[in-house]
Amino acid sequence: MFVKLIRNACLAAAVSLGAIGAAAAPAAANGFSVGVTIGNGPVAIDYRDRGRGHGRGYGRDVRGRGHAAYGCDLRRAVHKASRIGMRHARVVRANPRAVAVAGRLNGDRAIIRFANRHNCPVAGIRGR
Repeated sequence: MFVKLIRNACLAAAVSLGAIGAAAAPAAANGFSVGVTIGNGPVAIDYRDRGRGHGRGYGRDVRGRGHAAYGCDLRRAVHKASRIGMRHARVVRANPRAVAVAGRLNGDRAIIRFANRHNCPVAGIRGR
């Protein structure tokens, strides 16, 4: 009887420690932490959330402009179009979804459309 009680207690402890470990891993990934401190003074419960804040400057790039840092910069789109082989590249259209760059590609007029995401992926080429 006593051995069965010890076995069940060890099993319950192992399951609870596994559950605590599984819950602590995602919490540590996003910067959330909870701690209990017992020392000479009273018991202190600590709650810290170091995740993304929506305070001042949230959603701004490092240069302080009002657009997010993960979009396609217009200069980067023109530079990428010229590296593809477009001459006289210039931005003709820009919206929250895409940036269109026009110029000459193999002697013909062409428009290269870049998605407004990080690294400006090519969304399409017209007029080749």
